[in-house]
Amino acid sequence: MREQHGPIMEDQSRSRFGNYDLIRPIDTGGMGEVYLAHQRSAFGRPVAIKIIRSDLVHDITARARFLREAEVSAHLKHEHILPLFEFGEDQGRLFLVTPYIEGGTLARRLQSGPLSLDEVRQLFVPLVQAIAYIHRRGVIHRDLKPTNILLDEQDGQIYVRLIDFGIATVQGRLASPPLTTAGNEVGTIAYMAPERLNGVAAPSNDIFSLGVMLHQMLTGNLPLGEEIDDIPKPMDYVVFRCMAMRPEDRFASADEVLQNFERAYQVLTGSPALPGRPSIPLDASMMSYMSGRLSVGPGEDSVSARNGQPVSVSLQHSGNLPVVSDPPMIPRAFAREDYNAPTTAFDPSVHQLQSQPQPQPASLPVAAPPRKPKPVKQRGGKSLLPLLSALMVVVILAIAGLGYYAFQTVTVSAATINFGPKVQQFNEVYTLTARPDAQNVDVKNMTIPVKGLNSSLSASQSGPTSGQVNCSFGVFNCQPGVSQDDVNGLVAQIQPGLEKQVRQDLQHKLGTAQGMQVTDINVQIVSAVSNPLVGQPGERVTVTLTERGSVGYIVTADAQSVARQALANKVHQFGVNYLLLSNTVRVGRPVVQSIDTTSQKVTIQIAAGGDGVYQFPSAELQAIKANLAGKTLSEARAFLANQPGVDPKTIAIRFTQGSGSTLPSDLQRITVVAVNASNFPAVQLQTVTTPTVTASPSGDGMPPTPTSGDGDGHGNGNGNGQ
Repeated sequence: MREQHGPIMEDQSRSRFGNYDLIRPIDTGGMGEVYLAHQRSAFGRPVAIKIIRSDLVHDITARARFLREAEVSAHLKHEHILPLFEFGEDQGRLFLVTPYIEGGTLARRLQSGPLSLDEVRQLFVPLVQAIAYIHRRGVIHRDLKPTNILLDEQDGQIYVRLIDFGIATVQGRLASPPLTTAGNEVGTIAYMAPERLNGVAAPSNDIFSLGVMLHQMLTGNLPLGEEIDDIPKPMDYVVFRCMAMRPEDRFASADEVLQNFERAYQVLTGSPALPGRPSIPLDASMMSYMSGRLSVGPGEDSVSARNGQPVSVSLQHSGNLPVVSDPPMIPRAFAREDYNAPTTAFDPSVHQLQSQPQPQPASLPVAAPPRKPKPVKQRGGKSLLPLLSALMVVVILAIAGLGYYAFQTVTVSAATINFGPKVQQFNEVYTLTARPDAQNVDVKNMTIPVKGLNSSLSASQSGPTSGQVNCSFGVFNCQPGVSQDDVNGLVAQIQPGLEKQVRQDLQHKLGTAQGMQVTDINVQIVSAVSNPLVGQPGERVTVTLTERGSVGYIVTADAQSVARQALANKVHQFGVNYLLLSNTVRVGRPVVQSIDTTSQKVTIQIAAGGDGVYQFPSAELQAIKANLAGKTLSEARAFLANQPGVDPKTIAIRFTQGSGSTLPSDLQRITVVAVNASNFPAVQLQTVTTPTVTASPSGDGMPPTPTSGDGDGHGNGNGNGQ
């Protein structure tokens, strides 16, 4: 996992967020920052708190996804799904709280290589059980991947915990346009089912992802299209079915995935089913994968019999039937009850009964002693030669037909062609203008508004009076009273502390608004009121001073939103079929370059980068398929390598029937599959230089900034945009 320090954690190693003490960051994802925290109202128990990213606070789509994740999690209750403790909003930022799991993720475990078959079973079975549970409740996860599977270790046992329902949806429903738009499908593309690109939400989405993860757990590698690594039969059958390109060719449900996985595991290990689950009889679709494992080589049975050793064959339990010698066959017609007869299996433990004599059924007649045959008399002298000739012609024609069919089966070929899309990295620095007269973000003109904050505070202080009032003849019988010098002296004592409080309040408001200061803080005295008033009698006077401060700022999220949209436009201009992958986007923090003191316009630069991936339209795939027909393999590879969106390193051609050096001429026997890109280059943002800033005469100018550097252009916690 990436550990990045977000804005919440900048000042202290431990900060408070609502009811929680944030201990350290755990991860930063597409929508939120995850922290280890202690819940104050629960005696400081450790929890994981996910807080929406600061740059997405005002993003309506991101807030809707965050809300949906909390809503879906709140209604799920399963031992292998991480429960929701709390959902709420604090400081304008949505958050959700779950138990803290120390064991890490399946992704971290897979970094060490493939798992053993027993480890795969221990993790895959509960994962599929969790998916079956949410499917029964009409929920589709749509973002299954190793990083969304936590491994909880308790008492030496590993427990699976499924997380992240941020893009989950309801079965059969098209993805809501505001939450998932064309070209902005959310999820990790290496685990994404092909129909996801069309916005279709169905259980087949999750079943495809299960197949990819099962392949990765067994081999340590991600599959390349329909090409899979060497996986023992019949486990490869489970992987193939899960990852079928067409949803209708996959398993119909997660329960069916689990049943077939258990069958394959039992065949490979000979172990019983999981505790509490009965043994599952083999189905016809897996029998072909088992036939090679259960067959006995030529002569092995006879050799074993001669040595007095039984031949051990393992099949799934379906009842015991003693093996007996075949009784003499009595010719009869094939009756309807033969169609309805149940299939039975034998038990290897009674194989030795074959060598024991078996009694003949009582209903069979005993053969009489042979008699000398009588000569057959021919009637009419007719010959059987014409009948035999006709029969021979029929047999010859049948043999010729079978030979032609076998020839076609051997010589006709079929091929599957896989290739992946090109991935292009984009890295830009954008110049924005912040204007006080701008009301909204304007991507076209690259402008954002300068907003203002105000703070008014009052403070009071008392002191003795020094004036004289109500005097007779100006000098006799005077009373102590309030003079203007008394008021001015108290104002001078109050003002420094009050001004400091006003500035601190404005800084606090800036932090709450996720803003960046772009103007000086201006503090002015609004009023100074004395009690008693000047000229009134009294031995003491109290002065109340009121000051107001103001400051101009920009919202960091506004600048980052403009940069992200400008980057998406750049990708689209590069190629009409290129789409920016939102989960690869990185956007830095804005850096002030200059301030026009007359117009108060602020020039800002901000770095942004991400990966664009080529999307193959269906018409283009059909055209590629038509051009490949009849080409040699070398010609086909050269043709594909010259296509604008094909990554030459991903081209794979496999004959699924027959073989040769030339592709079939029949388009029906060519399958073209554009696989998902799985490897994306890491995005390194360009450096944004921070210019030297001269402090204002009041000593209260812009916050201190370095005279040179990268201007925080590498993101500071805003790593993966969305």
